Amino acid sequence: MSNDSLKRDYQVGGDHYASMDIQPWDVIDRWPMHEQIGFHRGNAMKYLLRFGSKRPDDAAAPLEDAKKALHYATKLVATLEGAQQ
Repeated sequence: MSNDSLKRDYQVGGDHYASMDIQPWDVIDRWPMHEQIGFHRGNAMKYLLRFGSKRPDDAAAPLEDAKKALHYATKLVATLEGAQQ
């Protein structure tokens, strides 16, 4: 996933956040660092743990969950890298 994938308008599984004036990440990026880390870590874990179980009849659901987990893990890495600068 490239740095372009971390733009605030990138979303896996739809575009329901893209139309918002203030997106959730706009708010989360203003939280204290330990809260940002916990949020991104927790969401990555959530999608990995539910992998393939939310919509068992949808063959695309496991791939979508994996992409969402990767998206949050990538955001976590970017957050950690930003904290080191």
